[in-house]
Amino acid sequence: MPRNKDEDDDAENEELMDEEAREKLVAPPDWNGPIESRGCTDLFCFFLLVVSWLGMSYIGIYAIAEGDYRIIVNPLDYDGNVCGTDFARDMNDFPNLLYINSFTGVCVK
Repeated sequence: MPRNKDEDDDAENEELMDEEAREKLVAPPDWNGPIESRGCTDLFCFFLLVVSWLGMSYIGIYAIAEGDYRIIVNPLDYDGNVCGTDFARDMNDFPNLLYINSFTGVCVK
């Protein structure tokens, strides 16, 4: 069956692409590589990262020194009581949280 012109063009293009893919890339003789033009380009971002790291470290140290981990580890009821602790009110007898709806609950035994 004879091939049409488009099929012939496609076959020629594939042959050219195969030849180009096999050719070794050669740099111009006056090119000395990217080393000459390199420099520190993200100095601002580096300082921003360091400032953010120091800020988050300060927040962490402050939270450990002044905060109470029980507020995060134990559940809170609708009134702000921490279940199972004596943080604000003595709730040691009520360690579990019974959810009333999706958002709030009540400390229960």
